[in-house]
Amino acid sequence: MSYEIAEHGLVILGGLFMVVSLIKYYRRTQDKGLLKKIWFQKLDLTKVEYLLNRIGLYVLILGIIVRFMNHLLG
Repeated sequence: MSYEIAEHGLVILGGLFMVVSLIKYYRRTQDKGLLKKIWFQKLDLTKVEYLLNRIGLYVLILGIIVRFMNHLLG
């Protein structure tokens, strides 16, 4: 119960980091096929966009792990 806020916060924060990196990519390239490229091709991200994307992914995974541990132990 005490980790519910942390799990939700980490999942939301991770998702926000990933969305921000994709918004920065879109603003830089104006690429209309962004959603298709996310699933089928590798995006050409700058260092900052890549860093934000990886931070978002790791924070999202951490939130999922906290959620799993909360349900397992709680």
